[in-house]
Amino acid sequence: MKHICFISTALLFISLCSSAQKVKRKGAQPIDVSKNKQTQQPGPRYAMDQFLGKWQEVKRTTRKGTSVAITDTIFLFFKSEQEVETKDGTKTYMKGNCAIEDPGNILVAAADIYTIVSVSKTTLVLDDQEAFIHTLQKTDFFWHETLGKIPMEQEQLDNPIVPTIEQLTGNWSVYRRAAKPGATDENSVLIKYLKIDTITGSKSAKGIVTCYRKDKTETLACTLVITDNQIEIKTDSYTWMLFVYKATKKELIFGHAGSLLYYSKAL
Repeated sequence: MKHICFISTALLFISLCSSAQKVKRKGAQPIDVSKNKQTQQPGPRYAMDQFLGKWQEVKRTTRKGTSVAITDTIFLFFKSEQEVETKDGTKTYMKGNCAIEDPGNILVAAADIYTIVSVSKTTLVLDDQEAFIHTLQKTDFFWHETLGKIPMEQEQLDNPIVPTIEQLTGNWSVYRRAAKPGATDENSVLIKYLKIDTITGSKSAKGIVTCYRKDKTETLACTLVITDNQIEIKTDSYTWMLFVYKATKKELIFGHAGSLLYYSKAL
């Protein structure tokens, strides 16, 4: 029995000494087994097939969200997942390669590099990594491709309607224009985006209009007034008197039948 007690006491002593040595041991660094694990890189957030098609700039802001005038509209045409054509303002088209680069949100489009903010089926938001955030919209035709090249709609548009101010309220993006030869020239100021968001009377409202002449694009505050069977869109610089031929929740057609018609869709 004494031998058993002696052996138990000896084992307990050895165990305590061993624990004490582990606690008091100096100069030993703990081993971080995670260092031996391979770091996993996040996969790409975007893929080139999301960008296929034509995109044109419709809005530009500073990083603080302040809207600025667009004087050099950006046009991007991703012809394939490897090839892109770009146009910036008055510059000629540039052809080049396109790709998504690490860390998965960097878009290379020919000679231009952007940080991708977001992309959907209809809207692309890019940071130019310098000063501005560019919002582009998916389109079948660029602005400069539509004039005089798309035939008039077959539906009857000879008789203008008298719209209500509620029908005109909304965000309208011109997706095509139909113009007869001679109806416009290089000095014509053309509408490409209309946002009417504040009703001020039974026949009046205000908002913003984006228009362009040649390759200069401007975004301006405007008022809209229904006068007889026409609408007057007025800014400090320009005034348009236009007829409305169709006004639904999804589409607004306005202009002058037989001359220049704007076909716009709700955003």
